[in-house]
Amino acid sequence: MRINKLDGLRGVFSLMVVLYHYPSDFLPSWFYNNFLIRESYVFVDFFFVLSGFVISYNYNSLDTFHSFLNFFKKRLIRLYPLHFYSNVLFLLYIIFTKTLLIKYFPDLFESNNFSFKYYFQSFIDSVFLTNSTPILGQTLGINGPSWSISSEIISYLVFGVGLIFLPKKIRGNIYFLIIIISSIICYVYGRFFGGEIIGFLRGFVGFFLGYFVYKIYSLKKFSLNCSLEILIPFLLLLILFVLNKLNTTGNGLIFGMITIPLFFSSSILFLLKTNGLLTRLLETRVFQFLGKVSFSVYLNHSILLIVILKSIYKIFKINKTDLNMICVLMIYLTILLLYSYLTCYFIEEKFGKFLKNRFLNN
Repeated sequence: MRINKLDGLRGVFSLMVVLYHYPSDFLPSWFYNNFLIRESYVFVDFFFVLSGFVISYNYNSLDTFHSFLNFFKKRLIRLYPLHFYSNVLFLLYIIFTKTLLIKYFPDLFESNNFSFKYYFQSFIDSVFLTNSTPILGQTLGINGPSWSISSEIISYLVFGVGLIFLPKKIRGNIYFLIIIISSIICYVYGRFFGGEIIGFLRGFVGFFLGYFVYKIYSLKKFSLNCSLEILIPFLLLLILFVLNKLNTTGNGLIFGMITIPLFFSSSILFLLKTNGLLTRLLETRVFQFLGKVSFSVYLNHSILLIVILKSIYKIFKINKTDLNMICVLMIYLTILLLYSYLTCYFIEEKFGKFLKNRFLNN
């Protein structure tokens, strides 16, 4: 199932995550310190909720281990190739620059102490999909954003096992219990909006809320006033503004834990039942393109920040004026989108099709 408007929204939110990770040294302070940019890490929770809804819609029953195996292979084929590629590329880049290029181009690369053991451990943590857990250490993985892929895969596993072994009557209760227990652990631990160590619990909260969005969506047919769609961006801005204010005093955890997953859950349900101005905007070609390449954008942006950003400034000796920094940001985003289109086409689509033909039983 693909819902164009939600794909468009995913494209916008992937770019917001990019802006959150963009280094402060290369952005005007008025831009970087904006509450919308500083709280953009929350959009990862939208991806979890949307994933939970889509997976629940497409796989509402798995009767046998064989069907579960096919389900899990499909999800791995969808996510893992680009995940693996981006992590290998990161490792090769780090080894190449830290051991060879830094000798000849010391001005382009940082000369901090290089620990192959640390980077290799982070790489192993990523490729074994444990970088949202403490199993192989407390790392985000060598490609930081990839922790959420680990969390997604773990959520698929728990969800699929639940479909096979849990009776329908109690399945929803168990999934709800997972949400509650995950939230309590995150609160006791003192962190929710993070990736390493217990990031998989953050994924559980969003993913299984997406399951309940599907359950409510499938109850009965109803429609909502399309003009109310305009409230969604305004409510989002209000929540992020309040969250930013609370975070400055260290009191944002409980507010964010409650409002962010529930807001994205209700917004997805609302958009599923409306067809207003926001829907038409998100279904335009620009936003559909952003949605198509959003997964590639998400996994590619960290390596390109490292490779491109400092090189542009040092090679071309660009002064960090506000105008120059915004222009370089636009250049970076253009390169990111073009590169992401290529990885989307060749790795996500072409290589993914090859793997489906090779490993899936029709």
